[in-house]
Amino acid sequence: MSAESAIWAESLSKAYRSGGTQVVVFHELSLQVRPGERLAIIGESGAGKSTLLHLLGGLERPSSGQIFYGGQEIAALGDQALADFRNRTIGFVWQNPSLLPEFTALENVMMPLLIRGVEPGAARKTARLRLEEVGLESRQEHRAGELSGGEQQRAALARALAGGPRVLLADEPTGSLDFRTGEMIVGLLNEVHLAHGLTSIFATHNLSFASRCDRVLELRKGSLHTASMMDFQSPVVVEHKVPVVGGNNEVRTGGSEPVVRGNNEVRTGRLEPVVRVDEAVERTGRLEPVVRGKNEVRTGRFVPVVRGDVERTGRLEPVVRGIKKDATRLDGGTYV
Repeated sequence: MSAESAIWAESLSKAYRSGGTQVVVFHELSLQVRPGERLAIIGESGAGKSTLLHLLGGLERPSSGQIFYGGQEIAALGDQALADFRNRTIGFVWQNPSLLPEFTALENVMMPLLIRGVEPGAARKTARLRLEEVGLESRQEHRAGELSGGEQQRAALARALAGGPRVLLADEPTGSLDFRTGEMIVGLLNEVHLAHGLTSIFATHNLSFASRCDRVLELRKGSLHTASMMDFQSPVVVEHKVPVVGGNNEVRTGGSEPVVRGNNEVRTGRLEPVVRVDEAVERTGRLEPVVRGKNEVRTGRFVPVVRGDVERTGRLEPVVRGIKKDATRLDGGTYV
């Protein structure tokens, strides 16, 4: 076990019995999470992301293996000791906020403290502070059913923080929310991570959310693999001798091709026709027909042009967006 790890899972295995069949979720899986790290775990539905978070959070016990928080091995704790450990050390946020419907937002946030035995007045004061932190100071006395989906998730985050945890585990926290509300929750999760000095692990399908974390691991076929966000986003490769021509988004990519006029018109190779659309264009080949539709796509030998505003960085270098600084070719090669 590394002294530098906030969480260490060693040779972790989990299997279930389904009828007469044993289903192995993962076998001999190991994981280290550094103090203060934001770790995203991505993967297909059914890959075992939620199961892994349940094990790391002490909600389920592994079939074999060990889980350490600092120097404490939690799988060896008895049921009551494990429950006390969860209450004091870990905050949970789920896709379903799971608020108690008969209680107000304030009472829901107080609940972990009351279970711990904190005096009600002190629990109420702490709960109010956490609700204010997530922007729900005016909704404290509303019952769960009177809150919107985003408000319920914010209340769930306040509840997760109420006990002063040092670890935050979130399982698809934006999965049931619309894009704008999901972005707000992602922003809050990042804010409280920093404000409270947390170690955070997020299981998510939201690649935009994952890209903002310190590290991304993919759970695939029972194993964890280091993931680059460029593995899930096609880079743009441009040919050499490619001048950028003035005008509204005019681009040329061949040595002797004419200028393409108009908005968002792109050429990616010699003898290819111009594609004109209002929004997204993807081209991936030479001399292949364009597939009609809102997002037009070509398939073939070249790497596609990605959606959105792009930057060109030189000969045979990929176009990247936002914070993505590095990329590798899809064929495993490297760029100049």
